Amino acid sequence: MSKLLTLAALLIPATGDSVRPGAHPAAPPSRFAPMSSIELWTDPDDVLQPNDQVRVYFRSEFDAYMTVLRVDTDGRIQVLFPGTPWRNNWVRAQREYEVKPGPERYTFLVDDYPGQGFILAVASAGPFRYDALVAGEEWDFRALGEGGWIKGDPYEALMQIIDDIVPDSSARYDYDVLPYDVGEDHEYPRFLCYDCHAHAAYPTWNPYDRACKRVRLIIYNDPYYYPTRITRATRVVFTRPRRLEPRFVFEHRQPGRPYIEQTRRR
Repeated sequence: MSKLLTLAALLIPATGDSVRPGAHPAAPPSRFAPMSSIELWTDPDDVLQPNDQVRVYFRSEFDAYMTVLRVDTDGRIQVLFPGTPWRNNWVRAQREYEVKPGPERYTFLVDDYPGQGFILAVASAGPFRYDALVAGEEWDFRALGEGGWIKGDPYEALMQIIDDIVPDSSARYDYDVLPYDVGEDHEYPRFLCYDCHAHAAYPTWNPYDRACKRVRLIIYNDPYYYPTRITRATRVVFTRPRRLEPRFVFEHRQPGRPYIEQTRRR
């Protein structure tokens, strides 16, 4: 009986009795791209501060198996849902769900240093392949990314994780990527630079205060892809690619060129 109760409490519909009416925000439809059948949002939904209690919600347009991941501002990967690999992760279409990995009344506590993190929701018509990500009955984060960490472009790394867990490349699936900022707005995640500067704690190395002399950073700002949100004023329906290309690209820095360039893909 206790195991059944644990299964039932893992994923709580946002309209259920366990959530007080009006205690959570409704999904803001104007913020979601029309090509996505997954809607992912948080409360609060603006710049986060340390010790904020964040609640994560999602809705799928089709009955699906669901996986929700978090990448914190240091690049560490955490599976938010399901809480353990053996728990039920089947969700019904058109229902709002709140992700509750544990007994707390929030999804995760902001324990990040300043920077940019990401939340990924993946819905699949078939069960996910978790075999390589499991040690016993628990998640083995060392199998995700590079030893449980992401470095470099987060969109490229998240696409690789999707490839690893989606059962069949031809199966129906969809995803939503939701960036979040801690401390203030940031143009790129801190772990983007770990390839050339290695991992260093924020108190000893802050990449936002320095410009690299050897490389320059190109940020592709295609608003229909990175992130997948649009404004209410947009009326054109765009087709999102099945796979996102890297958003952050480094190249050799020529003398006199700026460290960061923001552009769109041709």
